[in-house]
Amino acid sequence: MFQVFVKGIRFVQKNKRLPTIEEISRYLYWCRRRKPIMALPQFAQIEVTTRCNFRCVTCSRKSLPRSRLNRDMTLEEFVKIVKQIPTLKLVKLQGLGEPFLNEHLGAILNYCARSNIRCTTISNGSILPELDVLRLLDSITFSLDSAVKSNFEFLRKGSDFDLIVRNISDVVQIKKRNRLRVKVSLSMVVTHLNFEEMEKVFEMGIALGVDVVGFVEVENWYIPSQSGYQDSLAFISDTRKISGLIKEKVEFFRRKNIVPVAYLGSEPRKLTCEWPFKGVFITVDGFVTPCCIRMDPSVFNFGNIYDSSFKSIWNGEKYVSFRTANLRNLPNIVCEKCPD
Repeated sequence: MFQVFVKGIRFVQKNKRLPTIEEISRYLYWCRRRKPIMALPQFAQIEVTTRCNFRCVTCSRKSLPRSRLNRDMTLEEFVKIVKQIPTLKLVKLQGLGEPFLNEHLGAILNYCARSNIRCTTISNGSILPELDVLRLLDSITFSLDSAVKSNFEFLRKGSDFDLIVRNISDVVQIKKRNRLRVKVSLSMVVTHLNFEEMEKVFEMGIALGVDVVGFVEVENWYIPSQSGYQDSLAFISDTRKISGLIKEKVEFFRRKNIVPVAYLGSEPRKLTCEWPFKGVFITVDGFVTPCCIRMDPSVFNFGNIYDSSFKSIWNGEKYVSFRTANLRNLPNIVCEKCPD
């Protein structure tokens, strides 16, 4: 009941209204389905590469060991993963790398299409996707953390702001000309360094003609036992001081009712997180990890899908204990301080 109460409070804070009877019923139904042992998931996020052409200020990719750095997932490896999870309906192709740097991405998308699996991805926008690739995507999100060239290129070391804006514009035009179903989104990771530019990013999204503009408050991808945690926490703490102002801006954009505005805030997620029950993150080298934030297998993983069957991992002792801890609100090193 405590989790239901917490969820209710957060719903009111986020939506500025009470939930409807239908929304309450749907959530209670989901609560009843949260169990230590779960059916195989319908969603997976799969890291198709750890290569990237940027060096972003807020990215933890720089901490990757050499064994995982600059590695692409092959089609054969991807197929081996997907065949072990026959329940999959949706796959997100993204991790600590730029997906379009993987030369096998087109083949991976074609395989998913033949298997009736929908695909989404997130890109830094530096590479213009081909028409045949866009046809196979359910959605593509472009990360744009600033609408000012100098600031953008500071936050995203190695980037070319003008090229990225042209690429996003081209994708929107390709979609319109070819009547593609792909949803094109713009997403901004908001920090105290770029907070003042939220309006500019929102306006740029409208000008470019994207389907959705999203804002995500910066998250800590480290846990306390990792060496980068304190530095990341110090950075994030400065952003948390303006969390209320970030939410106010998002609500202001939503009231304009020009384009849908997505938002992911910084409220603690442990008691309401659906990842342990509904989704899975699989690294480029096959490790099954809790989610898209805590995906470092050297810190915590449930096993490797190339060494053990996914079915034995998904409802193995380690996963069952992990879910039980979340259901009973017991401490665990992964979720305790998420997203800080």
